Amino acid sequence: MNKQFKAALTALVLLAGASVLAQDYEKEITRVVVEVDVAVNGTTIQRTTGAGGFVIEGYVYPSGTLDASNGINPDGTPEFPDLVIGHWTCQGFTFLTRPQTGSSPIVAGSNTKQTFELDLDNFGNDMIFTQGFEIQNFGAVDTRAVTGGTGQYIGRDMLQLQVLGGINATGGPNYINRIVQVYRIAFKNKNGEAENNQ
Repeated sequence: MNKQFKAALTALVLLAGASVLAQDYEKEITRVVVEVDVAVNGTTIQRTTGAGGFVIEGYVYPSGTLDASNGINPDGTPEFPDLVIGHWTCQGFTFLTRPQTGSSPIVAGSNTKQTFELDLDNFGNDMIFTQGFEIQNFGAVDTRAVTGGTGQYIGRDMLQLQVLGGINATGGPNYINRIVQVYRIAFKNKNGEAENNQ
């Protein structure tokens, strides 16, 4: 595992253990629900109508399988077919710059919807859907909303933490992903009294 990929993984682990909710909560607990690596298949990209629109697919592997550049052969087939545990799709729009707002830097990236299919034997079961920004910086952590799920992931209050770890043989990115469930305990109301908001 190269230094760049290890740095990305370290950043993700540190963030996942930190508070990810507003400071209004007296206590915040996160629990890891899913940890997976995604090797994005650059040969599947399709450009859609409109500036920067695209759809692309990838392979889901167990966490720790990928380094910065492995996971997919140049022809788009999985490098480790026996280890593939899911299918990943992404659709969205790229942008070259985001308007300067406050102290936020101007960045390049995309606004996307991702689908994780985690039960290959039962289509439509155990899926996770996410949405948010992806900033194309190695080692940067993208915090994304989990907008829904099926099977065991229905109705959970979750966040996706994603790190770009490298580029594979097809020109697609390799991502480290951690889906965490968020528990909210003892929310302080306007009178300073603790309320159970779990």
